[in-house]
Amino acid sequence: MRAQLEVTCTYELPTHVEGAARAGARAVEVHTTLELQAGDDLLRVHLELDNHGLRDHRLRIHLPLPRPAATSVAECAFATIERALTAEGGPTELGLPTFPSRRFVSAGGLTVAHDGLLEYELVDIDDDEAATLAITLLRCTGMLSQGPMATRPLPAGPLTPMEGPQSQGRAEARFALHVGGREAYAVADDAFLPLLVTRGGGTTASGAATGQALSVTGAEVSAIVRDAGALHVRLFNPTAEPVTVTLDGRQGWLVDLRGRPLQPFEGSFELGPWQIATVVLAEA
Repeated sequence: MRAQLEVTCTYELPTHVEGAARAGARAVEVHTTLELQAGDDLLRVHLELDNHGLRDHRLRIHLPLPRPAATSVAECAFATIERALTAEGGPTELGLPTFPSRRFVSAGGLTVAHDGLLEYELVDIDDDEAATLAITLLRCTGMLSQGPMATRPLPAGPLTPMEGPQSQGRAEARFALHVGGREAYAVADDAFLPLLVTRGGGTTASGAATGQALSVTGAEVSAIVRDAGALHVRLFNPTAEPVTVTLDGRQGWLVDLRGRPLQPFEGSFELGPWQIATVVLAEA
C-alpha cells in the first residue's frame, strides 16, 4: 500500500548571468511527487524539471529543520563527518560552509537520504544555529573555472569553456526524508537498497522455505561478493569507538586487501574506530 501526492509549481527563474547579476526570466514548472508507503517512516520525494535555457546557476531546495542545529553529520567514504556552521578559508579562498555528503546528511532532527545529491549547507542562521537545510539539486556552469570571483582572487583551474556542466535538459532528483531519529545508515539503505525479489525454484528447490542466510550486526556492510566459491564480506566501523562485529553462526578468516589470511574468527570479532575489515566466510 502506498499513497502519493503530486504537486506542480511554476517559478519565474533567471536564465543566465550578465556580469555579476542575474538576467532574463523563464517560467519553470517543477513537478514533485511525495510518497508514503505502509509501515514505512520515510517520505520519498521525486522532483522533475526542464532545465533547458537555464544557465550558470545553482538550484537548491530548502528543508526546514524540526529544531535549530549548530552542526551537521554527513556520510563520506567509510565514515561520517560532523561539521559546524563555518568552513576553513585562507588567503586565496573564502571559507564557504557548503559541504559534500555521500548518501545522507542529518541535522536538527532531520535526515535526508539522497541518490546523487552531493552538496548541502545549513542556512537561515540566527544566534549560531541554523533553521534550514539546503540541498543542491543542480549546479550549472559553462566554465571549468573563472577569475577573479567574489570567493577567490585566482581561478581554481584553467579557464576552459565547458557545455556539459550546464545540464541543459530534463533534470530529476530523488531523496527521502526521515524525522524519527533512526540510524542514518539504516535510513539510507531502506530508501535506496530495496529488497530484491526473485521467483523460487518451485517444489524441487533444495533450499529452506524460510530463514536468513547471513546476519551481520555491529558494523556497516559495504560489499558482499562471491569469489572462487567463497563469500567475501567488507565491513567498516564509522564511529570513534571500538565495536564487536557479530556474524551469527558463521566462521572464517579476516584477510588483507590482497586476500591473504590475517586471523581466524568464529561468530564475532573486534573492529577498532574507523577500521575497515574484509572477512572470508566458511561455507555454512
